[in-house]
Order: sequence, then structure tokens, then C-alpha cells
Amino acid sequence: MKGCDDAVVTALVRRTARGCRARSRMVAHQIPRVRSLGAAVGVFTLLAGLLGVLADVLIRFAANVSLLVPVYPTMQFVTWYFDNRYILPLVVGILGLVLLAFPVRARRGEGVAELAPRGLFRFTSARWLIAPVAVFALILLITLIAGSASQPDPATRRYDMYIVEITPENTMATAIYGWYYSVPALVATALMAATAAGTLALIARPPLSQDRDLDSQIRARRSRNVITVTTGALLLHLGLILQSLAGTASLAASMPSELGRITLSTPVAAMMPVLTVASYVAAALGVALWATVALTAVGVRQRERVVAGS
Repeated sequence: MKGCDDAVVTALVRRTARGCRARSRMVAHQIPRVRSLGAAVGVFTLLAGLLGVLADVLIRFAANVSLLVPVYPTMQFVTWYFDNRYILPLVVGILGLVLLAFPVRARRGEGVAELAPRGLFRFTSARWLIAPVAVFALILLITLIAGSASQPDPATRRYDMYIVEITPENTMATAIYGWYYSVPALVATALMAATAAGTLALIARPPLSQDRDLDSQIRARRSRNVITVTTGALLLHLGLILQSLAGTASLAASMPSELGRITLSTPVAAMMPVLTVASYVAAALGVALWATVALTAVGVRQRERVVAGS
């Protein structure tokens, strides 16, 4: 009899564990629409979303301040801005992810016990990761191509120049998104990814509250906001890279010849309009994603779940 009782208990435990895992998969694949994220979570979510939108406006204002107002920045500021403009969206992304981690819930014993593990991606869906991974892959590809084309500046020895030899005695050169800019940006991207992982862990690890369904959907929405902020920061970063490459592609030089004056351009000059439009599209999408994070702080009136088939 004791062996039978042990077998029954074991079967019940396994069945409960399977039910918890199935419930976890259901939460991960639902579209979380909750009535409210709560006052504290809503405030930090609103601040995180507005941070990205306002930061992009300020970055673009700083780049064109002399065109908008009769104020001329100092040369030190201009130099600092052009040296660090590529990592600014990533730094803002890190700050936004830190805000999304709050409020941090303590691991008290009053929550609902679960047998299913609470990993980083407990309240996320695999398809949510497609966008940030795809954007990062594109950034990495452009980084490798532009970095390979970059050459050291004769004056500073920085790998941030694109030099085209016209004749053995003449060359034309312009700035490019070379290793001098891309290596620090890759480091900042790695830091942002680590911050995103830490934020997802802080959201997922504490025990669920007594209202399991509501708490699960709130955490799913918060986790999705983490991925949205990460994607938005990467898109803004990509927009700046494409804008720089559009400037590089526009390089041209005019020189006299036996047939008169001729104009020489880079081999990728035809890509300049495409790169320019792509930079605006990437920036617009990035700002839109940050704005959607701010809007989730408002909430909606109902919950809606779409359960994926097992």
C-alpha cells in the first residue's frame, strides 16, 4: 500500500508540474492587456518611455542647435558630441531599462508557490526577441563592413576615415563609422543586453501574488516593455549609423582633366538616398517604440489572451 501511495503522490506532483509549465507557456504567448500596471509600476514605465522620446529630441536638437536657435555650441561640445553620438541611444536605453526594473519586489513568503522555474524569459515569448536580434544582426553586419573600410586618420590615427585614392598624388577622404566608433558602441550594446537580462530577472523571479492571472499579465507586459525599449534603443543607434554612412556615400571631388573638370564620387554614391531614407525610418520606428512603452503606463480597460497551441 505504501508503494501505491508513493506512486500516486509522485503522479500528482508530475501532473501539477506539467500544469504549471503549460500555464507558463500560456502566459508567455499571450498578449497582455491589463486594466492597469499599478501606480508605482505605471510611474516608472511612463518615465522610461518618455526618457527615450525626449532623449532623441534633445540629441537631434544638439546636432542642429545652430540651425534652430541663434546659439552656437562650443568646439569642445561639438567634438564631444560627434565622438559619442553613436552610444548615446544605448546609454539612454540602459537608463530606461533600469527604470523598468522598478519597483523591485522583495522575495517574501506570502506569494503563491509554484513548481515551474521562474527564469529570465518566463513571461516572454520567443517571437518577441525576433526584432531586437534582427536589428542587432544588421548593426553587426554594417559594423563589420564599415569597420573594414575604415582607415586611420593621418593626424589622430583613429580608424574613422574613408579614403579614396584618385591619383597617386591625390586622394579624397571623409569620416566613416569605423572601428573608433563601433567598438565602444558594441561594448555599450553588450552592457544594455546585460541590463535587459537583469531587469527581466527582477521582474520574473519574485513569487506571484494571490491574483495569479493579473500578476502574470502585468509581468508579461513589463517584460515586453523591456524588449521594446531594447529594440527602440537599437533602432535609434542604427539610425545614426545609417545617417553617417549616407554622409560617407555622398563624398565627391572635382578635378581638372584633359576633357575638362570631372566629378568623382564613391562606389556607393548611389546608395546615399536609400541610406538617408533608411536612417529616418529606423529613427522613427525607434521613437515610436519608446512612445508605446509610455502609453502602456495608461493601461486599457480589459484583458485579452491569445493562447498558442501546444
